[in-house]
Amino acid sequence: MKWREQNEGLVSDDKPRSDASLLAEFVKTGSQPPFAELVRRHGPMVLGACRRMLGSPHDAEDAAQAVFLVLAKKAKTVRGRTCIAAWLQTVARNICLNVRSAATRRQHHERQAAELAQRQQSGSGPWESVRSLLDDAIAELPERFRLPIVLFSLQGYSVDE
Repeated sequence: MKWREQNEGLVSDDKPRSDASLLAEFVKTGSQPPFAELVRRHGPMVLGACRRMLGSPHDAEDAAQAVFLVLAKKAKTVRGRTCIAAWLQTVARNICLNVRSAATRRQHHERQAAELAQRQQSGSGPWESVRSLLDDAIAELPERFRLPIVLFSLQGYSVDE
């Protein structure tokens, strides 16, 4: 009787309600208690799957929350299942794959940005030798040819100016 008092509204005739009935009630009424029971029931499994796939506890928690957001959004399409564990596992896997893919893309872009910043600081790169050759060639020009090139190409003046 004590267990029944602690979980009031979630059991009838001493039997736990099925995932299907909890989901159906959530879809019908939008009531939070049946959805909270689904989260309580399947949350540890979803979080464990996300932790195994992502490694990072923070990313895993975010992914697990996203799984239940998907459930709330798509509850109507999931209705009728006696157990939603397999559906949640599939959603968790897909979300984790997306998180890993995004992390890989982000790391690639960060690496490229760091390499570019390092090249710009060190002054190395394919154009550095060309730039120094251009600077030398411009410096050797007579003043009447050098001035228009410097003003137009290096200072940004228009042709008319």
